[in-house]
Amino acid sequence: MNLKVIAELMNEEASEQLKAALSHIKGISLTVRLPRIEADLTRIGKAEMPDVLIIEITDNSPEDIDNIVKVVTSNQDHMVVYVIYRDCSSETMRRLVKAGVKEFMPLPLQAQELALSLLENISDKRVRVQAHKESGGVTAFINAKGGGGSTLLATNVAHMLASEYKVSTALIDFDIQFGTAAIYLDLNPRSNIMDALVDVDRIDPVFVQALMTKHKSGLDVLASPSDIEPINGIITIEGVTRLLDVVTELYDFVILDIPRLFTPWTIEALKHANPIMLVTHHDLTTIRDARLILDALPKMDISTSRVEIINNRAMTKVEETSIDSLKDTLHKAQIHRVRNDYKTAIHAEENGVALSEISSRSDLTKDVKALAHYLVENHLGKQEKEKGFLGSLFGKK
Repeated sequence: MNLKVIAELMNEEASEQLKAALSHIKGISLTVRLPRIEADLTRIGKAEMPDVLIIEITDNSPEDIDNIVKVVTSNQDHMVVYVIYRDCSSETMRRLVKAGVKEFMPLPLQAQELALSLLENISDKRVRVQAHKESGGVTAFINAKGGGGSTLLATNVAHMLASEYKVSTALIDFDIQFGTAAIYLDLNPRSNIMDALVDVDRIDPVFVQALMTKHKSGLDVLASPSDIEPINGIITIEGVTRLLDVVTELYDFVILDIPRLFTPWTIEALKHANPIMLVTHHDLTTIRDARLILDALPKMDISTSRVEIINNRAMTKVEETSIDSLKDTLHKAQIHRVRNDYKTAIHAEENGVALSEISSRSDLTKDVKALAHYLVENHLGKQEKEKGFLGSLFGKK
C-alpha cells in the first residue's frame, strides 16, 4: 500500500533534500512539481489523489498564502498538508495552523523527522483502508454452483448503487476467461483487468481510472478480457492487492464478480471483501457445494463470518428444501432472498440493460434494490460518509 505524496516546491535544492529524505522509505510514491507557480496549485490533477501534499512557501506573496489557506481548508479531511519554508513569519504560521496544516518543517529538511512523520501517515492510511474494506466498501459475489446468477446480481447491484444511490461505484470482473459483466451492460471496453494485472508497477489511481469503462449510470467497470487469456503464473497476489488497494481509495463501493475458482489470487480478492455474497439456489446439489465452500474458506484464512448467503431464484414452483433447512445446513441465521423472474432477467441480459430498465416493479428488481440498500446501510450507516476527494480538491464542485 503506497502513500501518495505530491510536493509543490520552488527550487531544486528543496527537491533534492526531499528526495534524499524519502529515498529509503518503502511505501511512498513521490511526485515533485518543480518549480511551483505561486497562486497556481490547481495543477495537481484530481485523479492523483495525494494523501500528503508538501508545499514550499514564502512570505513574499500574500496571494500565494491566501491560495494555500483555501486549499488546506477545503481538503483537510482528505489529505495531510506539510509546509516547508526557509523564512516564515509567526502571523503566516498561525493562519496556516488555523486552516489545518499539520506540519511545519524548516529548510534544510531534517530527514529523520520527516521520515517518522510520513511513516505515521502510512500507518494511518493502512488502518483507514482496512476499516473501509471491513464495513461493506468491498463486496464480492461468487456462485456456489456454476450458472448461479452471481454476475447478474453483482452487475445490477453495482448499477443500482451508482444510479439510485448516487455513490461512486466500481465493478471489477475477476472472471478472467469467461467474464460477462460488460456484456450485461452493453459495454465495449478498450481495456480490461489484465492490463493492470500484467503490469503491476503501473497500478496507481491515474492508471486504474484510465482502464475503467464508464457506463451511463455513472458506474465504472473494469471488465474482463473479450478473449480467453492464459492465467497460470501471470496473475499475482501482489497485483490483485495493489489493484484493490487503489480502487478502495477511489470509490465508495467496489463490487467484485469472482469466478468459482479458488487460486491464490482469487482467494486474495476474497480476503479484501466484506461481505462475501455466496449465491445459492434451493436445490440440494447447490446447497451441498455452498456447504463445501463454507467449510473450505477457514483453511484459506477467510472467516465464514464474512460470508452472507443469497437464495437466488427463490419462490420457484419447485423447491427441494425449505428456507429453514437452508439456514440450518449453511449455519446462517439470515439469508437474502432474490425472487425468481426469468422473463425480466433474460430480457435484461439479451438487451444489455439493467433490470430496473426492464421492469422497476419486478420482484427481482425490488430484491436487487434491497441488496444495494443493505450495502449502503451496512457501509455508510456505520460511519459518516466521507466527502469524495475527486469532487472537492481545491474547492471545485
